[in-house]
Amino acid sequence: MRYLQILRIVLALLVGLTAAVVFLDSRDAVQAQLKHALTEVQFVPALWDHHGDVAGVLSGEMQATATPAGHEGKTSDLLSVLQKLPPSVGAFAGGVAVAFSGVFLLLLLTLVLGRVYCSVICPLGILQDVFFRLSRWGQKLFKKRVKILPFRPPLTVLRQGILAFVVLAVLVGWSGFALAWFDPYSHFGRVAHGVFQPLLLLAENGVAFVFRTFGSNALTYSPVPWAGLGALLPPLLFLTVVAVISALRGRLYCNAFCQVGTLLGWLSQKALFRISIDKTS
Repeated sequence: MRYLQILRIVLALLVGLTAAVVFLDSRDAVQAQLKHALTEVQFVPALWDHHGDVAGVLSGEMQATATPAGHEGKTSDLLSVLQKLPPSVGAFAGGVAVAFSGVFLLLLLTLVLGRVYCSVICPLGILQDVFFRLSRWGQKLFKKRVKILPFRPPLTVLRQGILAFVVLAVLVGWSGFALAWFDPYSHFGRVAHGVFQPLLLLAENGVAFVFRTFGSNALTYSPVPWAGLGALLPPLLFLTVVAVISALRGRLYCNAFCQVGTLLGWLSQKALFRISIDKTS
């Protein structure tokens, strides 16, 4: 099992660093293909990107649909290709393409290996692991007794209630609100772009000031895009809450509030390979 733990850490670091580079990029140095690839392996964004394709397959027509906040101006390459095909061929090709899209690959991965998405692909889950590890290192640094997280019963009613609310909100037309405020990837994006990116630019400007002091223009000043208080307060408050509960309780957000974790948790109960406890030992 040790090698599996090492593999998980390596994969989580790769995904976490990729997500950080994508969201902290203020100079458009990251190619759009990398940004799109990261979005395609995130459950809710990938599901939203292909929801128009699914509707087209079911109705036999390929049609463009509105995109949520953060995806403005993005047209599915799949639709542009299928619109040039005869309706019957386009519907069949659309079904094949949707079947191999990121959503279905994530579902298939969950049915085989369990909640791999939550473990190594979701950047918010990885960020919680970082906060938890930092708290452990802090306890060791100050020579405090490292606390082992005790077993606590799952908050099943809360988790299922949040998932039911999200599904109901989508059905009545509040999909933008529900997915924006309960999607872990959206939360991570707001925190990274609204809180971490301005702090990184402040640090870069400080280094640029030092360089200029010594007559070097290797770095240039960049305007810091601080959002208004109304836009900054929600991600800052969310980051503070997640940091505190992660330091004290590990992935409590994943196990109690995340509707993606709840959905994939149901599927992972039937996973082909999963960890089980031998109650007879």
